[in-house]
Amino acid sequence: SVSFEQFHVICSVGLQGRDFSPEFMSRLKPFIENGGGFWFLARPDQNAGSEYATSPIANLLPVEFDSTVPPKEDPKEPKTQKPSPAKKEKRPSPTIALLLVVDKSGSMAGRKLELVKEACRVTGDTLSPEDSIGVIAFDAKPKWALEFTSPTRKAHIRDRIYRILADGGTDMYPAIQEAYRGMKTHPRAKKAGIRHVILFSDGDTREADFRTLVTNMAEEGITLSTVCILR
Repeated sequence: SVSFEQFHVICSVGLQGRDFSPEFMSRLKPFIENGGGFWFLARPDQNAGSEYATSPIANLLPVEFDSTVPPKEDPKEPKTQKPSPAKKEKRPSPTIALLLVVDKSGSMAGRKLELVKEACRVTGDTLSPEDSIGVIAFDAKPKWALEFTSPTRKAHIRDRIYRILADGGTDMYPAIQEAYRGMKTHPRAKKAGIRHVILFSDGDTREADFRTLVTNMAEEGITLSTVCILR
């Protein structure tokens, strides 16, 4: 059997409930508990819910499956015509401005920074062409590795991200300040409906008034998430 330790993410696409055998679960559960990712896509079957509800996977996922089985239609019984639901007006989804703030201090050298670079690249692939992505790399001072641009420029984005090298100390506060400034002033970010910052770092930083800074960002509709790199 293949060891899960060599992977970052395990994807389950269309598996049946019986496919989650005790042997499979004995490897999957510790993989997730140790920080591994798990993406689960159910089978497009009306009976799948009841099947997964009695499977070991139901005890691992933070969801509840519907265990009821829908009744089978009687071919002799005439079907009643259901009224067509009123058409809802389609509204365009808000565009996203995503800013990735990467700790490139000396302690991030090696596998840590490589993992973050790959995470940044993959995150960019999830965005729509109308969205925007930018990258700030920081040690003691922040520097733009990638100005806000369209996610469709995949080669350019990958090139700018992979140029980031680890060195220097760690000071998060100026990096978050620069992210705040960029979100408020860059034309692509200013017009986005959703403005979000993701900070990647592995260590401590000097004391600063982070609470006030993050509060000011939130009041202007700019949200912030942090990802701690432990490996």
